[in-house]
Amino acid sequence: MRPLKMTMSTFMSYGGVQEIDFTKLGYNGLYLITGETGAGKTTIFDAIMFALYGKASGDLRTDGSLFRSKYADIYAETYVELYFECNGRKYRVKRNPEYTRVKKSGEGTTTQNSDAELESLDGGPLIRNVTEVTNAIEKIIGLTKAQFSQIAMIAQGQFRELLTVDTNKRRDIFRHIFETGNFDKLQTRIKDDNSALNTEINGLCGYIRQDIEGIQSSGDENEFSPDIAMDPDFIDEKVINPLNSLVSNDLETEKSMDEVQKKLAEKKSEITKNIEKAKSLENTIAEKNKKDTLYAAGKKALEEATNELTEAKMSEGKIEELKKNAAVESEKIKEYDALDIMLSEKDDTAKKQAEKSEQQTRLKTKCDEGEKRIKLLKEELEGLKDVDLQLQTARTKLAELDKDLKDTQEVEQRFAILVHKRENLEKLLRDVDAKNKKKDELTAKADKLSEDFLLMQAGLMAADLVEGQKCPVCGSEHHPYKAEIPSDKKKVTREEVDNARKVATDAANACTDAVSKLGAAKSDKESYEEETVTQAKKYVKGDTAAVLEKELKAHKTTLQRNVDSTNENIHTLEGKLERKNKLQLEIPQLETQKEENANSFNQCVIDLSALNERLQQISAQITSAREKLQFATKTEAVNHVEKIESEAKELQLKIDVASEKKNKLNSDCDKLLGEIGQLKQVIDSSEKMDLEKLQQELGTVNSEIDSANKDSKIIRSRLDSNQKLLERLRKRKGELATLLKKKEWMSGLFDTVTGKKTDDNGRIMLETYVQQAYFMLIVKKANIRFEKMTEGHFSLSVVKEIAKDRQSGLDLEVIDHYNDSRRTVKSLSGGEQFEASLSLALGLSDMVQEMSAGVKLDCMFVDEGFGSLDDDTLNRALIALRDLGNGNRLVGIISHVNEIQKEIDKKIYVRKDARGFSKAEILV
Repeated sequence: MRPLKMTMSTFMSYGGVQEIDFTKLGYNGLYLITGETGAGKTTIFDAIMFALYGKASGDLRTDGSLFRSKYADIYAETYVELYFECNGRKYRVKRNPEYTRVKKSGEGTTTQNSDAELESLDGGPLIRNVTEVTNAIEKIIGLTKAQFSQIAMIAQGQFRELLTVDTNKRRDIFRHIFETGNFDKLQTRIKDDNSALNTEINGLCGYIRQDIEGIQSSGDENEFSPDIAMDPDFIDEKVINPLNSLVSNDLETEKSMDEVQKKLAEKKSEITKNIEKAKSLENTIAEKNKKDTLYAAGKKALEEATNELTEAKMSEGKIEELKKNAAVESEKIKEYDALDIMLSEKDDTAKKQAEKSEQQTRLKTKCDEGEKRIKLLKEELEGLKDVDLQLQTARTKLAELDKDLKDTQEVEQRFAILVHKRENLEKLLRDVDAKNKKKDELTAKADKLSEDFLLMQAGLMAADLVEGQKCPVCGSEHHPYKAEIPSDKKKVTREEVDNARKVATDAANACTDAVSKLGAAKSDKESYEEETVTQAKKYVKGDTAAVLEKELKAHKTTLQRNVDSTNENIHTLEGKLERKNKLQLEIPQLETQKEENANSFNQCVIDLSALNERLQQISAQITSAREKLQFATKTEAVNHVEKIESEAKELQLKIDVASEKKNKLNSDCDKLLGEIGQLKQVIDSSEKMDLEKLQQELGTVNSEIDSANKDSKIIRSRLDSNQKLLERLRKRKGELATLLKKKEWMSGLFDTVTGKKTDDNGRIMLETYVQQAYFMLIVKKANIRFEKMTEGHFSLSVVKEIAKDRQSGLDLEVIDHYNDSRRTVKSLSGGEQFEASLSLALGLSDMVQEMSAGVKLDCMFVDEGFGSLDDDTLNRALIALRDLGNGNRLVGIISHVNEIQKEIDKKIYVRKDARGFSKAEILV
């Protein structure tokens, strides 16, 4: 992967749009990203990482809400767009964070959601969505964000993390890099399986103890102890075999008891049958006596029923006369039906008359109200005839006011920017004064040192002058006034004079640069102010920028009030226009309704007259019909007929009841006489038995059966329980043997993979063992650079001795080849630790890249870490980094160290402008 071009828009410290063309830096070697502290150097790495993976480069720069620049214009977009090349193909990725922005339409703000897009410039579909773009980037480059950070982008402050940590911390780091988490999961799974196996064995032993406690012995005390050792052979000998004998004995006992119970059951059955025969005979005698009594009572009741029937038949003639009268009166009831029809029609006609009268009143009211309503609405419509023109005029005025307000706001924003330019100008002016003062002080100091140096040189030369010999300076042979070295002066060297002169020159250059910046800022401010004043005078009057700014604010307030007032007027006129349109539809509808109501009223008058006439006719017909009838109503006539019919039915019912009663009594007597004869025959033919003696014999047999059943239940209960326990114990003994065998090899495996198996070689986990192999390869690659940077003085080594009191295997030590000793890496000096840390980081980068098949990185980024190094250490570090840049790899370094700036020609210079915006410039 190689970055080609990147554009940052209001991203972090870059308040505007910044484009960086990496192709200008070439395709290999080192380039430097330099500038003052806080200028925005690391932000370039952050932007590359954000474009690729949606996150910043360092662990401390993770707050996504900070990606949008605090200097961003309220309307500006925030995004990073990166063009890069990977495996011969070119891509473009663009990504924006979530941030708050001004709404594109309307007022207020809204949230811009995070988004991303990726496309291949060599052809292919456009990929959108944050997650899908990140997944595609990982597939194209072949690395996750964490892997990319370890291989290609070594972030600020992370050089020494891998050097000084212990085995546990280093194991966590390698787990993430080399994906050895599956070995850790395997260790955890084996641990859980071992624990589960122990739990299963303990649980099974508990079940076996419960089974032993549940054995029912044949004696008073239980001969089976649950404290027997949980050994399969002991369980066989002390429990299963004795229990099997107990079950066999109980089976034999149960068989003999079954024979006894069978004989007692046969004897009970015979006694029970005899008792039933004796009870049956007693019941038969009692039943015959009862039927004899019933027969005598039946004969007496039969005589009384015969007399009642004779008396009832004497009313048969009266019944015939009543039936004839009822038939005559029934024929007259039909005339009452005609009367009811006329009465019903009269009621319906009267009801319709009342309803029609009420309808006439309602229609009259509607006609009057409709006429009034139409008149009022027409008057209202006349008052709204010009509302269309008024609304159009108001909308035109609002558009003009909105344009003026927007133009005024743009000019007002220029005044706000002008304030920042003035403040920056004052800051630059103070900077010029400070630098000028410092330049004068350093120049005076250099002049004083130069003067002291010359006086001292003159004194030294004069000390060697000999009278008569020529002076090497003036050629005189006489030296009456020889120069002397001032006694109160400190000895000054040529190097001190040159250094002072160089510092003074640098200060003068810095002062010149500051004056240049001041002039540029002043020119920019004056030009911007002149343009702002010109634009402001289009809207307000004034001689100065301050007056114009004040007048512009007042003008803006007036415009805003006019906009608000016009909006209210438009809202009112829109309501009136809506009312006008509604009236134009409603009035014709009301006129149509009025005409319909008038027609209905006229029809109602005609219908009401016809109903009055019909009501008079029906009343006359009802009066004539009532004069011809005996009863006032049909109900009275019907009741009279029903009374006659009821009397006839009551007389007939008495005859029928008496006849039925006589017949039934006669039949009952005949039936009883036959049943009494049959019962007498049964009594005469039955055997006589002593019921009391038979019942005593049955009680004795039942006692014997209860005793036998009780003994049988005891044996059966013990037998059922012990047979189940015997079966379970045999099964669980086999399960225990299997689990104990499994425990032998599971415990050994657990101790091995978790590092708990202690022997002469100490302790080491399975995951640590795998990581140790990777670590040795990393150290081997790191030593190629570390030995070169330390000129063969030091090399790194993985500690081979495994600690017996803690987890180890990934500990690191340093070998001092000057005295052939080994010691902790923490004993290295600050510069030596930097060299070791950088070597280890680069070795890790090489190792991870080799492991990631198909990954090709043509770039690398290193952030800071050089400020505390001496010249020799710094040179050796640069040599190592230059080796990285050989071939086809471009290595970017962030630093503000002067020595590095001198050594590296290709640079990206980052600075802050007057507004605080970061600006990046490529220098080659």
